[in-house]
Amino acid sequence: MEEAKKVYIRTQGDLEGLCARLAASERFAFDTEFHRERTFRPHLCLVQVALPDLLALVDPLAGLDLSAFHRVLQDPGVEKVVHAAVQDLEISYRATGRMPRRIFDTQVAAAFAGFSDQTSYEKLVSEISGARLSKGETMSDWARRPLSDEQMDYAYDDVRYLLAIRDELVRRLDSLGRRSWAGEELLRLEDPDRFEYDPEKDYREIRGAWNLDPRGLSVLRELARWREDEAIQSDEPRSRIARDEALLALSRRAPRTPRELKGNRSLHPAVVERCSQEILQAVHAGVERARTDPPAAIPRPENDPALAARVDLLWAYVRGRAAELGIGAQTLSSRESLAALAAAPPGSAAGIAALPAFGGWRGEILAADLADILAGRKALSLADPGPGNAPLALAPVDPAATGVYNPGRNG
Repeated sequence: MEEAKKVYIRTQGDLEGLCARLAASERFAFDTEFHRERTFRPHLCLVQVALPDLLALVDPLAGLDLSAFHRVLQDPGVEKVVHAAVQDLEISYRATGRMPRRIFDTQVAAAFAGFSDQTSYEKLVSEISGARLSKGETMSDWARRPLSDEQMDYAYDDVRYLLAIRDELVRRLDSLGRRSWAGEELLRLEDPDRFEYDPEKDYREIRGAWNLDPRGLSVLRELARWREDEAIQSDEPRSRIARDEALLALSRRAPRTPRELKGNRSLHPAVVERCSQEILQAVHAGVERARTDPPAAIPRPENDPALAARVDLLWAYVRGRAAELGIGAQTLSSRESLAALAAAPPGSAAGIAALPAFGGWRGEILAADLADILAGRKALSLADPGPGNAPLALAPVDPAATGVYNPGRNG
């Protein structure tokens, strides 16, 4: 096969020409290099693109307007092949307010094609293309110019094999009858909600928030809103504004004066100096709102031993079912989803399949068995360890049996 031509694009005219080719193609591969260790938004440093006969590096730091490239990313008529795409998609969404469309993420697809959850690009390249990639530039400074030859080779390799990997994964998905499963997951990549902060609910994800009383939760809600606004305005990571532990400490103590605030060692003095008024306003708003609109308590489901046992049982079933299907357990479900299900089971397979975490292809596989396990109609046991057998067996429970753990009756 003829070697793909390599180009390094630093002029607007060359970029417009490349985008015209991409818009006329059936599919192309892309990747990005960016920095975000010290910023709220990822700062784009390089874009890599691959067509069957072309490898291109696009240099945003040359003052290029990437609008044409973003338009191609948003074109549903052209498939975009990427690996572990979430942060690459975020860059385009932050720049335009619109999500890229028709994404084929090789990491997502691989999980349905016999690979583990979150399989690395290097592993897919090795197993599918037989090549070995250098990791020497993994932590490279992509904002440095000029790029070294080693950086450019590394960047080209990041997209060189993606189209071939995509074709092989599609072949495997088709042979397994799982292309529609992968398709459902790939459509989720077009949802912008993962990049939007919801001040009315996302504060509940802060670790340790479950331990606060309603007033503390109300204060935490307002402090998390303040932190998000400050991080966006200053373009700094949330953790550099205030760590989660600092927000929790402030929520417990609810300082009312600058003196009380300055006595809080969990906040950096520079943040206190710059934002003391806003922090105190957020605390006051949280205290006042707790009187009229107190947030619901946050359960810690697995604190309950009986509930934790249910989750363990469901997770064992999911892991066994995933092993039987040859897909990653985390792709099939998660302990968090199972904990929410065990805490408030809908009572029927249809009710489980109606939950977002168990809809679509997951519901087809899991809903009926999960409903039977939760109701005590079926039980797990070790299966025959012969070659090709599932690791666990699911069998009906005899209602007359004694001395058998039944999560529906005993749990």
